Amino acid sequence: VSCTVGRGRSLAAEFVKQAGRSWEDLENELMGGMRIPDLHNVQEVYAFLCSKGRLAAYPLLAQTHAITFGGAEPASILKALRTDGSTAPVLTPLGFRLDFSGQRAIVTGASSGIGRAVAIALLQHGAAVIGVDRQ
Repeated sequence: VSCTVGRGRSLAAEFVKQAGRSWEDLENELMGGMRIPDLHNVQEVYAFLCSKGRLAAYPLLAQTHAITFGGAEPASILKALRTDGSTAPVLTPLGFRLDFSGQRAIVTGASSGIGRAVAIALLQHGAAVIGVDRQ
């Protein structure tokens, strides 16, 4: 859902491949019933931002939630990355040259590993970042 490697990535890939399957079914089948925190963190952060009237300030999280729980097409994630309304490709030939100047991001799992790397990368590309972790 919000990760790029490991169990969460595998589960998200199956969610896309097996359209129509519930997250609970996929967690039960592929992970023996274990629940991944990424999926549930998206729900919690989405609810928090909604309760504060701040969801519009976090378009990537809003679109991730729409895909994960609202039935939006996975490819629609690209519209959340386009802040200027253009239809130009988001990625450069290098793959990850994005400008997040003036944007805000919440990164879960930010104390180590991929979450920390994502938070640092977003900062390097101009975003204001709030890093959260359970530890």
